[in-house]
Parts: sequence; structure tokens; C-alpha cells
Amino acid sequence: MRTISVIVRTKDEESWIGLCLRAIRSQEITAKIEIVLVDSGSSDRTVDKALAIDPSVVVVRIDDFRPGMALNRGIARASGETLILLSSHCIPASRGWLQALIEPLERAEVAGVYGRQIPLPSTDPADKRDLWITFGLDPRDQRRDPFFHNANSAIRRADWEKLPFDEDVSNLEDRVWAAKMLDGSRVIHYTPDAVVYHHHGIHQSGTRKRAEGVVRVMETMHGDDARYVGFDNPLDGLTRLLLIPLSPRYGHADEEALWQKRALLAKIGGEWDLIALPSNDAQRMACSNLGIEVLDVRRYGPHDIVAPLAVDIQKAIEALDDCHRFYDFVAVADVRSAVADLPLMDRLLMQIWNTGADSAVSGHREVRPILRPIAPDNELVTEVLVPGRKWMEATDAGSAAMYIADPARLIISRPEVFRGGRLLGDRVSIVVEELGGT
Repeated sequence: MRTISVIVRTKDEESWIGLCLRAIRSQEITAKIEIVLVDSGSSDRTVDKALAIDPSVVVVRIDDFRPGMALNRGIARASGETLILLSSHCIPASRGWLQALIEPLERAEVAGVYGRQIPLPSTDPADKRDLWITFGLDPRDQRRDPFFHNANSAIRRADWEKLPFDEDVSNLEDRVWAAKMLDGSRVIHYTPDAVVYHHHGIHQSGTRKRAEGVVRVMETMHGDDARYVGFDNPLDGLTRLLLIPLSPRYGHADEEALWQKRALLAKIGGEWDLIALPSNDAQRMACSNLGIEVLDVRRYGPHDIVAPLAVDIQKAIEALDDCHRFYDFVAVADVRSAVADLPLMDRLLMQIWNTGADSAVSGHREVRPILRPIAPDNELVTEVLVPGRKWMEATDAGSAAMYIADPARLIISRPEVFRGGRLLGDRVSIVVEELGGT
């Protein structure tokens, strides 16, 4: 059986590497797929997570990144005669991606093939515009145009051996290579059928307002994502963990809450890994009776000072990392509160996916008067804030809309947020619920 080698370039791509590897392994093709991961000094757990997902991945580490050098080092370690060049934040959009990408190489005149790149919902409008302008719907042979894109491409080993990638250029190594291959008898082929989702764009220009106007038109013209199967539900295949911290501060309230919510927790456990963080033996016993896995990172006596929750969550994530258990998303819930159900958890995950946020919380919308003092405390003079208007006297009617987050109900963040000792990342999105529940 022939071997196809997929060279995946990474640097701090923990959020994407799981999706990328699973999509590669899901390809429907009669060939052995070898994955070579070239990591350029990641400071997160990209490599560890990759190996936990697929221990057969060949890892090549480099410190001084140059795109041509990274590709050459990875290809040198690969064994396949057909080489796929893929960025780790490019996610194959269907199970037929690989077959579509290599088919044009059956023609001897084709030196290289590159596929279509489409944006995600969270992609910046300027990047959406650039991707849709660049990667159209018509296949073509390029005999003079050296445009080539190694984020999603295929070449033959025999051609690479004759012409490795230029290691001196800081970018556009793909076009430099393609220009040299177009010697009059060879072509570069573009196929719109080998599609990847690409969060990042290929250009960084234009004003945001202009880009948004272009995107509104192009979404109508190019919004054909439904054509592609295998990645139609981005939540499929995501690894998810719900951490349940148990506090020593409230007597037996946490154990009682576990028992009262046992049916809900069992249902959540069908789609999420559940791990409790007990702080005493009674809580550990309650978890054991309910079949909930525990992690001993919170050991507190009745008179001990309890560490901030973010510290204990950080310890839990680091302990799981050490066991090579990596998750795409981690949720934290207070079992004494109204723990979220699966539909709400999915809504929060989709909110992160669609917005590119680091974290998501549930909450509700409230409209109320907003007052502030404008005189010394002994004088009852206030002003009220009205949306879209300046501060007004309290005697004027007015109110302001606010979104009240409920982090005790549920927080979902990327694991690197918790690993950094925080509960919420820099970009937080809120899923609005109606008062009284989902």
C-alpha cells in the first residue's frame, strides 16, 4: 500500500491541532497516511496534545523558523512519495479532501496542487474577503502564474528532491518554488474540491468597514459550506471536560447537591468527561458512590485558607497534562448552583466557535435604571444613564440594558486559559438566557 505523508507545520496551535489531526485521520482513501508534525518552538502543549491524540505522529522540532526550512526538515523525515503540506490551523472540510488534493498529480505535467480555503464563522471580515477572492470555484492550470499556497497543497517527493524549498526566504517559499517549476512544460493546478477551513487570512489590508461590506455580498455568493460533509458539525469529535470543584466552606451542601443533580450529571457525562475536585473525604466518598472521577488537587482542612478557584483549576489542568489527557474545551460549574444542561453547554461551545472567543459564560439581559452620585454623599442628587444618551437628571425617565453573567452556572474556556491561572480569557462571550432557565 502506498504511503501519503502529511507535513503539518505548528507553532502554539493547541486550539487547532486536535481538529486538524482528527480530520486527517478521517479521510476516506486507500493509502497509508503518515503524519509528520514540524513544530517551531511551541510554548503551549501543541506537541503533547498531538501525541496524545495520535502517538504515531512523527515530531520534528526546529527553533529558528523559516517556512522553507520547516518544510524541508519535515519532508526529509517523511517516507511517502506523495507529500501533503498543511498548516495546523487549516482543517480539512470533508472526508474526501485528501483524495481530491492528490488526484491532479496523476497528470505528469502537474508539479503542484493547491486546494480551496474557506473561512470560519469567527474569521475576521477582512480575512473572509481575502480568502473568497483568492480561492474561487473553478479549477485551473497555471502555466505562467506562480501563485501556490502551502497551507493546503500537494507535491511529489521526486520533484522536491530535484528542487527543495528555498530556506533563505522569510515567506512566499511556495511561490518561489512554483515559479522555478513553471519552466514551460509543467503547471501548477488549483482544485476547488480539496477544501480546508482556514481561520486566518492571507492578506492583512483594507479597512474593516469596507471588508464587512464586501463580505455581506460574498457570503451570498460563496456561502456553500453545506456542500461539504464530515465537518458540518464543528462540535463533533471535540474532547470536553467538566470540572466540578467541591468546597469545604458549606458543610455537606456540596455532597447533597451532587446527589440531587445526579441525573443531570449522568446525562452530561454521556458527552463530557466529568471530574470532581473534592476537598475532604466526605466529598470523595460521595463522588465514589456516584461513579464520578476525582482529582486530588484541593486538600483543605476545616481551618485552612482556601486557595482561589483559578489556582486549583490550574493545578487540575496541569495534573491532567502530566497524564497526557488533553481537552479541546474545559468547563467549570458550581454544583450548588443551577448547573447548565447539555443544550446550554452546546450553545456556549458554538459561541466560542463562532466568535473566536477564549471563554463563554451564560447570563441574562436586564434593563434597570443606572444611578451615580454627582454631589457629596450627604446630598441625594443622582443622574441616570440612558442608552445612547448622555447622563441625565434622576427625575428624567430612563434605563440601561445590561448583560449579567452567571459564572457559577457555567464557564467554558480553552484549556490554555485555565493553564495560565485564569478562569476567563481576554475575549469572553456571553450566551443570553431568558430569566428562569434555558
